[in-house]
Amino acid sequence: EGCAVASVVSFLDTEADAVDVPSDVNDETPTATNASVMPPPQACEPRYQEEHIGPGRLEVLVTYRRTVIGVLMVEDDTPDRNWEDEEVLMVKTVSDQLAVAISHARLFRRVQTQALTDSLTGLFNHRAFQERIDREIALASQNQQSLSLILLDLDHLKRINDTYGHRAGDTALLHAARMMRKVARSVDFCARYGGEEFVIILPECSRENAVRVAERLRESIALKPVPKIGQVTASIGVATYPNAARSKEELIEMADRAMYYAKAAGRNRVRTLCHYSYAEVNVDWQKSAELPTSLQANPGQPSGAN
Repeated sequence: EGCAVASVVSFLDTEADAVDVPSDVNDETPTATNASVMPPPQACEPRYQEEHIGPGRLEVLVTYRRTVIGVLMVEDDTPDRNWEDEEVLMVKTVSDQLAVAISHARLFRRVQTQALTDSLTGLFNHRAFQERIDREIALASQNQQSLSLILLDLDHLKRINDTYGHRAGDTALLHAARMMRKVARSVDFCARYGGEEFVIILPECSRENAVRVAERLRESIALKPVPKIGQVTASIGVATYPNAARSKEELIEMADRAMYYAKAAGRNRVRTLCHYSYAEVNVDWQKSAELPTSLQANPGQPSGAN
């Protein structure tokens, strides 16, 4: 006669995210389910033991390997509804199935996150960057908008490793990652490109604004000393699609070459290249420290960008 409505409250730990529970857990009874965040079970009301049965309401803990991960609550619109033993058993069975499903979903999400995250810095990794820039290039092309790319290389990281040890080198990398998060917008995408190189994808960002962001990033890295090391600097290249690059590959190449010109100019600088000067770029910067005038960011200034 009454209509039973089931809902799941999931106790989420720091390594798990909310899990949507299918609405057809029990095909025999019309249900509507939802997931929401609750504090750990020990902080909840004492009634959350193995089960709680009351008029019109049935609550059963969802446990996996002796760990409480949620509560399955079934409510009936009949206030004085009493639950039969068979109904309680059925809800317990459903809670066991939910426990396995939620645990597997959490594990899948954790593995998926680890596959796309750099273990040291917590930034996205090279694989995630390649996937994201493909999408951003497609969106920029479709919406006829600018897309800028910042490529950063920490200066003298090998020297830091050789002088202070690899743990100090890791500290320098973490310092750069923190400054990237601080400077980047919420819509920007920060990743570790590999080794001492980092990238930031800036959607809907012009070349001029990207250069400003890159300059703020360069300054923030250089101005704050790193414990046991001192000053850490970075050479940064900036490129923008579609004005300075016509494809994903060319955008990365332009930013990479601009970054090497920043190194050739003396490091701790920002450089950017225009498409018309693309053919002039010589990536053998160690043998060619002098920049063509057309490629200099702001000739005569120690740090800047054209």
